[in-house]
Amino acid sequence: MDKNANIEMDQGDYQQRYDALIERYETVKERLGEIEGGKQSRVAKRENISSFFASIKRQNDLLAEFDEELWHNIVESMTVNSENNAAVTFKDGTIICVNI
Repeated sequence: MDKNANIEMDQGDYQQRYDALIERYETVKERLGEIEGGKQSRVAKRENISSFFASIKRQNDLLAEFDEELWHNIVESMTVNSENNAAVTFKDGTIICVNI
């Protein structure tokens, strides 16, 4: 813009270069948003895994019965697909299908 203000330029050429720079800026800005989103996803995943390991470390012995706290720390969701089939989605993204 400074060059356009101080030196006589063809406004068509200037606008063309300006538009190309704006397009490049928008592309880089979009990519940065994607990278930041991926970073946030990895940070959340790391926190979930850390919570899982902390829960495991608190266990003194092998699990002899259902542990609700451990369940909440490692399981994202459980979907019952039918009377004989369910899927467990863990917080790390792993999905296990169970046929009963």
